[in-house]
Parts: sequence; C-alpha cells; structure tokens
Amino acid sequence: MSEMFKPIGPAELSMLRSQSSMQSPMAASKLAGAPNFTEVFSNVLEEVSKAQARSAQMGVGLQMNDPKVAVEDVAVASNEASLKFQAVLQARNKLLQAYSEIMSMPV
Repeated sequence: MSEMFKPIGPAELSMLRSQSSMQSPMAASKLAGAPNFTEVFSNVLEEVSKAQARSAQMGVGLQMNDPKVAVEDVAVASNEASLKFQAVLQARNKLLQAYSEIMSMPV
C-alpha cells in the first residue's frame, strides 16, 4: 500500500479531531480569550450611548450658562458623539448587507 493511502488508526484520528476543533472559529476565540461579537458590539453601543449622553449633558450645561462648560468642548463632544453614531450605523449597514447576500445565496 502506498504511504499516501495508509489507513488512519485511532490515535491519529483523535489527534486530527483535536486539531480540527482547535481550528474552528468558536474554539479559537475561546482559547485566545477574545470576546465574542455580541460582547464587542454591546460595548461599542454602550460607548456611543455614553458619548451622546455626555454631549447632551454638556449642551444643557452650556444653555444654563454653566461657567465650567466651554462652547468648544460642547462642539467637540457633539461631533465625537455624531461620528461614533455614524460609524456604528455604517457597521450595521454593512452587516445587514452581508446578511442579505448570504441569505440570497443558493443552497
């Protein structure tokens, strides 16, 4: 029998199974300690929400003539919140587009 078509024994089979489970995306992320997609997206949404709340709070402080709040700081906070929101919106649009493409693929 040629070396290429040698039968696989139980030891080799278990080794192949352990290697293939390590290469799966879910196993790799758990082994590396990387957060999953849901955690990352939730953290990003929370950060955007905090930036919007901070911007709104600073705007109210400016309207109430709070001496600690400068116009420049309000403008920067507002633009930062807007930019973060636009980035999340674009990521959502790309995810929806990818999902639609996958769902329209023939099986």
